[in-house]
Parts: sequence; C-alpha cells; structure tokens
Amino acid sequence: MVKKILVVADDAGQRRVVHDILEPLGTILEASTDKEALRLVSTEKPELMLLDVVMTEMDGISIIRAAHFLDPALTIVMLADEHIIETARRTLDKGPSAYIKKPFDPEGVRDEVRRLFTRRP
Repeated sequence: MVKKILVVADDAGQRRVVHDILEPLGTILEASTDKEALRLVSTEKPELMLLDVVMTEMDGISIIRAAHFLDPALTIVMLADEHIIETARRTLDKGPSAYIKKPFDPEGVRDEVRRLFTRRP
C-alpha cells in the first residue's frame, strides 16, 4: 500500500525540497495554508504530516490540534529552523511525534519518516 505524506509549509521552495526528498517513500500531498492542510487531512487521510513550525495564518500548535481532531492517529512531524528548535521541542508534548531541523539532511529526513511509518499501527 502506498503511503500518503502531507507536507505543510507556506514557503513553496520548502515544500518542493521536502517533496523531492520524500517522493521515493509515497504519494506526496502539499498544502500552503492551514485550511488547505486540514481539508487534505479530512479528505485524503494521509498517514504522516510534515508541518512547518511557523505558518503565517495559524500557528503549528493550532494546526496540530485541529488535525488530531480530524484524525487522532495522524503522525505529525514538525519542521523547524535551528534558532527555533527549542520551541519545536516544547511542542513535542502537544502532539507531534518528532521534529526535523532545517536545513534538511535528505537521508536523515527519509530515515525519520521510515522510522515513524514502522511505528504507525
């Protein structure tokens, strides 16, 4: 079964980089806004969501809460710049399963996603 991975970031370049890194692992869906992300969680039922910590319309924590309301089993990974990594770490108890530091190490990102897929029921 092909896995669905949702990449949520308001920066198109960031979405493209993550898309290209993860393309070998499944079907990649992209969203640039909170509304688009939540619609895709509801309609497409991705197994994994990679979410930028800083979004312009809705903060990452609010998106996590809303996404988990729609799909409590959704695995969420926060994407964070080095300077806000502590914020990302503090959010781990709010719902994300992990965080990935920017700039991205392609093999490290793929390894983390594979690890999370093996943990998903």
